[in-house]
Amino acid sequence: MASHPTTIAAPIDQVPLVVARLHSVYVEGEYMDFLLNDAHQTSGLVLLITNQMAPVLHIFGLDAPTINMPLEDLLNYVNELNAMVSTLHRNWPNYSFGDLSLDHCTTKTLSAILEVSKTCADISSLRGGATGAKVFGNLSERQMAATCKDLNIGEKDRFIDIGCGYGQLMCAVAALTQAELSTGIEYQNHIYNAGVLHLEFFQRLMKFFGKRHGKITIKYGDVTEEDNHSMVTNSTFIFANNIAFRDLNEHLKSIFQKCQESTQIVSTEPFFATRNGKFNTRVNQKDELFKICKIRSEKEKQLEVVDENTDWKTESTKLYLITIERKVGSKEEEPVEEMEIEETTSERNDAVAMDEVPKENKKENKDIGKKSTRIRRRPISIRFKARKVSKTKKIPSQKSSELRKPMCGTLVPCQNECCITEIKFSKKGGRYQFVLHSFIHSNNKFDAFWDCNICGFRCGSFQRNRDHYKELHHGTIRTGYDIPRLLQKFPNFKQQFDACFGDQIEL
Repeated sequence: MASHPTTIAAPIDQVPLVVARLHSVYVEGEYMDFLLNDAHQTSGLVLLITNQMAPVLHIFGLDAPTINMPLEDLLNYVNELNAMVSTLHRNWPNYSFGDLSLDHCTTKTLSAILEVSKTCADISSLRGGATGAKVFGNLSERQMAATCKDLNIGEKDRFIDIGCGYGQLMCAVAALTQAELSTGIEYQNHIYNAGVLHLEFFQRLMKFFGKRHGKITIKYGDVTEEDNHSMVTNSTFIFANNIAFRDLNEHLKSIFQKCQESTQIVSTEPFFATRNGKFNTRVNQKDELFKICKIRSEKEKQLEVVDENTDWKTESTKLYLITIERKVGSKEEEPVEEMEIEETTSERNDAVAMDEVPKENKKENKDIGKKSTRIRRRPISIRFKARKVSKTKKIPSQKSSELRKPMCGTLVPCQNECCITEIKFSKKGGRYQFVLHSFIHSNNKFDAFWDCNICGFRCGSFQRNRDHYKELHHGTIRTGYDIPRLLQKFPNFKQQFDACFGDQIEL
């Protein structure tokens, strides 16, 4: 019996994992690891260095990396860049990066972080693939920023995105408003898994950039299931892209009826019947949710819509807002209509009274049939003369003319081309908050202003100056750290301030 030769499979050599650890130029001691064996993470690393660390590359004359670089060359490049970042932290500890030097996210910075996190998580593959499932689309982070501003979303609010996809909107709300909780629910498993990965990269990048954000969570499940209703009813701000799931509108409306007072619900399609662009009250009056909702009329200001606010079509999508207000159905009729009815009735009574003639003044029967010569009485009108007010001569004010400033509550944008920061002018903060922002764009020319005037410690920043006095000079009141002293020490700072806010505020 012939023996058959046996073949032994050769062992498969496992490719060693190559990890590039990139040190943060924004937060000293912070870093982020990228797996270079993963093509998507490699692309995210190159994108981060090329777009966001361009000033450092320019300072040290280092060329930007490319995606096609061999892994060993890219790893050596990151190590060389880390050495330069360490030098930058040591020699220029207060180097300014514009918006990136702030501890909170602007819309511009948020877009940059989301771009890197989506690249690392390979979100583009959700547009199709072997499963055949597709993501319908997202509202843009610029639109969500405008909506949060319109609705005054803050740190005490709780946001939920129904059908959150990979979680772009809940990340945007958490970064821009520092909301107490930003959560989302997604019922497609493969999209949920991509969302978990995207959320992991997003949170690591926020830490890498030194940005604050609220708590973010994502859950896999169906929002119509009773176990998930509390996620919606406990939220104060709800978003539903219900263009993608109109068949769930009735289920969602039954859940919204349990929401707490003043909950704001934003949708891409109206939840109630409309006619000629307006809500049809006669049809909707039987709707239980409609009875407890407040809807903005056409005369009121509607939600702001930015250009190209979605990624599924070029034209902007309109947004609809309803607010839970259970007292809205018990409003009484407007008193204007009642007054008009009373006036009409009184005029009718006056007319009847004028035509009536007392019995003692009736003429004899022989005058019957003759044309009446009685003149109709006219209503008595009384005119009051207004007292003459003696005009007093205006006494010119002895006070010096005040410096030009905007109205309280006005949002003043920074005029710097690379900055989109807007600061609300308040009486309490005055010009000091704008002075501190101007230091960000001054390239450290005036940092010596914050040095300690007692021991000569090089503070270099307003925050470090405060900490220095608190730790070493207990009970000492800082004097002289005001605008007049700043302009006396650095007359050129006025030009720096005018470049940022000169159109609206005079220093």
